[in-house]
Amino acid sequence: FNDYLSWDGKILHLRSLKKRIFEGGIEDDLRDELWKFLLLLYPWDSTFNERKALISGKRKLYRELLHSWQKGDVVNEELYPRFKLDAHQIDLDANRTMRHHPLFLEDDSPHLMKVRRVLKTYAYYNPSMEYAQGMNDLVAVLVMSIEHEADVFGCFKGLMEIREPYFHRELMFNQLSKMGKLMKLLDPFLYSHLEAKDCLNMFFCYRWLLLSFRREFPLHEVKLLWELFWTNFHHGEFELFFCLAILLKHQGTIVA
Repeated sequence: FNDYLSWDGKILHLRSLKKRIFEGGIEDDLRDELWKFLLLLYPWDSTFNERKALISGKRKLYRELLHSWQKGDVVNEELYPRFKLDAHQIDLDANRTMRHHPLFLEDDSPHLMKVRRVLKTYAYYNPSMEYAQGMNDLVAVLVMSIEHEADVFGCFKGLMEIREPYFHRELMFNQLSKMGKLMKLLDPFLYSHLEAKDCLNMFFCYRWLLLSFRREFPLHEVKLLWELFWTNFHHGEFELFFCLAILLKHQGTIVA
């Protein structure tokens, strides 16, 4: 990674770096740093000093938000009831998050507590975006790879900006509709089969897109897959093409 940095810390040859990430992923010990770029916390053209100042401000903001909702401060009276409902659901979902994994096994796991605090802080920060089950799965993976809790929050905020279409029902339906149109173009035979079975709504891909395949692949492969998506190297909606590739690969099984 250092080979891509200028003397003051700016990223050099950005497309080349993204290509390398797209084709091979990121080493685990570099994820804490590089995910901050991929998830919009760091601007790609920022310097060492700019990132240091930026992260200091972001961490201060996180502490303020965290303490604010913990004290029960009401910022928006109209939306605060929504936050209280979200906070209750977050508690329920956090207790079920990746409990099979050693880092989340115990009820008092620090990683589990981070998931809960980050999600509640985000719900407090952005009450207009209703909490949805599955966000806990996304945060849990971030917690495993990013050390500082405030940085997890910052990266999750960026991730939700990237993945917002998948957490609004109408926008998700639009994405699924795009998949159907792409399938009609790329595999008319499979398209006709799904049409005959009244499955062109593509709802069977809903969880794939909502959780970005979090529950479909082993964790180490999920991280590589996410990095591939986040680069936007070939296409901003490469995830849709990935879904189609899976369906086309298993066409024989689907139509049998």
